[in-house]
Amino acid sequence: MALDINRLKDRELQYELHIRGGLPTGKVDENRAMLRELLKKEKLPDFVLPAYPYSFEEDFIAVTELMGRLTIVTSLLHADQRLHRTKTLVTLSADELSRLRTLQELIKDTRNSLDLKAFKFNESIQMLNIQPAPRKPVTSSPIMPPLDESMRKVGASASKTLSVNSTPIFKWGLKFRGDGTGDTLNTFLDCVERMARSRGVDHVTLFETAYDLFEGPARLWYNINSSRAQSWDELVFLLRETFLPPHYDDDLLEEIKLRIQGPTEPIDIYFAIMQSMFARLMHPPSERQQVMIIKRNLLPFYLDKLGPVVLTSVCDLLRECKTYDVVQL
Repeated sequence: MALDINRLKDRELQYELHIRGGLPTGKVDENRAMLRELLKKEKLPDFVLPAYPYSFEEDFIAVTELMGRLTIVTSLLHADQRLHRTKTLVTLSADELSRLRTLQELIKDTRNSLDLKAFKFNESIQMLNIQPAPRKPVTSSPIMPPLDESMRKVGASASKTLSVNSTPIFKWGLKFRGDGTGDTLNTFLDCVERMARSRGVDHVTLFETAYDLFEGPARLWYNINSSRAQSWDELVFLLRETFLPPHYDDDLLEEIKLRIQGPTEPIDIYFAIMQSMFARLMHPPSERQQVMIIKRNLLPFYLDKLGPVVLTSVCDLLRECKTYDVVQL
């Protein structure tokens, strides 16, 4: 650490000058100027430090005297409450840490609240006929081998009797490009499912007219790979396998396991968000495992009420929690 000459008292200046071979004067300013010159000389390559002028006994006496003065100063510091003031400042720092923990909880609650608002907003815009803005083209996605028969879903091609008149897909104004612009794949698929239900389009029609849902690189991919799927669900599987990032399932499952119910988050909304996140997984865990994850992240109020009760379905768990809501009211 550099020597701060301006903070040295007269006696300390004299000591620093003596050990460097200087001759102190009676004026402090002159001594400081002299010490600065001596310090500059120490940086020269041919500088030789003079012999130390004090004996061990002299240093011992000086250090003992200094320790005695410091002991007196410390006692006075404690007596005039300065030490108490220092302890008070340390205590305030602990309070600040407590406030930071509170702020951390507030951030967590805010995040859950934003999740809820995003969920409601997503619900409200699904029914809008939005024409996507022009997007930049990119290269096509890689071609993948045919699906194994074990991936085929038997009930995917079954037609459903719908209670509303069907609206052609090409009029939806909903497109997926697959180049990283616009909606993500999962958002796009959510929109397709919701608009299909509201506009009277079943999965068979979705699959047969899916061409109108793609543009740009995604349409090129569809033209090459659509023949490998025999139902809408198989097409969705191929889309997720191609356009979702690597380790998507692992990362999303980890996020799901960390998603706890917010202090003011309604139980219905929490379950809806969790089920929506599970639905985005290509290989979702079993329903029993989903129940375990959701139950573990419920508010303490529900955990206390549920106790060791073993439930095997998400619907049963939600129903059980809602009964406690009624009791709480």
